[in-house]
Amino acid sequence: MADVLHPSIGGVTPGDRRRVLATAAGCVFLNFLAFAGLTPLYPEVAHDLGMGVDNLALFFTVSALVTAALQIPVGVFADRFGRRPALVLGLLFMAAGQALRWQARTPLIFGAGQLAIGACSPLIVAAGYAAVADAYARAGRAEAMGIVSSAISLGQITGFLTAGVAGQFVGWRGYSLGVALLPFLLLGPALTMPEPSRVAQPASLGRSMLRAVRFLIEPQAAGLAIVAALALGAGFSAGYVLPFVARQFGYGGSATSLLLVPYVVGSIVGSPLVGRWADRTGVPRLLAGCLLVGGLALAAFGLLPFGLPIEIPSYLLIGGGTGAALSLASTAIVAQAGRRGAGSGAALGGLRVGQQMGFAFGPAVAGFAFAHGGRPPAFLLLALFLLAAAAIALPSTSSLQPAPRPAPI
Repeated sequence: MADVLHPSIGGVTPGDRRRVLATAAGCVFLNFLAFAGLTPLYPEVAHDLGMGVDNLALFFTVSALVTAALQIPVGVFADRFGRRPALVLGLLFMAAGQALRWQARTPLIFGAGQLAIGACSPLIVAAGYAAVADAYARAGRAEAMGIVSSAISLGQITGFLTAGVAGQFVGWRGYSLGVALLPFLLLGPALTMPEPSRVAQPASLGRSMLRAVRFLIEPQAAGLAIVAALALGAGFSAGYVLPFVARQFGYGGSATSLLLVPYVVGSIVGSPLVGRWADRTGVPRLLAGCLLVGGLALAAFGLLPFGLPIEIPSYLLIGGGTGAALSLASTAIVAQAGRRGAGSGAALGGLRVGQQMGFAFGPAVAGFAFAHGGRPPAFLLLALFLLAAAAIALPSTSSLQPAPRPAPI
């Protein structure tokens, strides 16, 4: 029997479901706007704080480690105390983190802001997805969850563009102040968001965490967590290093933000298209293929002359390949969890821990390679990440068979 008994869905009206979806999608959108928005301005941040590209990346390592450590406990917190408190707490952490960025005159204060931001993301993302899953338990769940997933990429694009434009006028500190005010617009909807009544208290935090760890140490589940770490590490690091590459060729903040758009567009388009393909042919080969495509695109960007004819298709394929790979890895680990009697929430929580390891170490490693070797070594290293992930993905999904084709009519 599962540790957690999910909330009942009695009494949730269609209007309630729409309110839950709008609130959750809005919070997730804002979370990723705040998280990714500063990306085009990283060179200014590093300059103002007297840091190099490799040293600045260490702050993102700390933030990602905090996020990873909180993934499973936050999920249990949201099950025990409800989705509303987790969302509200996440919004408050977001405001605090951005306010600390605004006031950062030293690396220490900026680092404190990163700690708060690291705590914000799991609270908002875990509670947002769980709230939508509760509200749409009877019908429409996949579509509703897809809308929340789209909010992630839309938040990233909006963050890239607004930071690139606004940063020219108010700088990265002024941009952070503006973002710090936005969570207060969502506090009201989060506090009044409908929640289904609960039929049982969830199991203890320790027991739920132990269940996740037991599942994750199984070879195939552990392999998928490593694949997620390498895929997200390569994709996110490619976005982290790109502004520094662009500055070498005279691109300003606004132009750099536009250079990041193909990556996000690729992730938006690639995941659903490849997902429909996987429904017909199965996950294993497609997962490895997506990783190989992303790896080849990274290698091409590192070796070929810099320019828009290379950057745009390369980052479309990097975003599409890594985004689709992460989606397929999630599909695979849920299927494996079902076969082993593990909860899908625990399985996905473990996969998110793997993803956060990519956030934690990818930018630091890529930043070090770029600072000491330049563009080719940095992007070839990221390409090796994805090639290694492809090699791990095949045995990690070998037990999954393609979905049966429908019989001809």
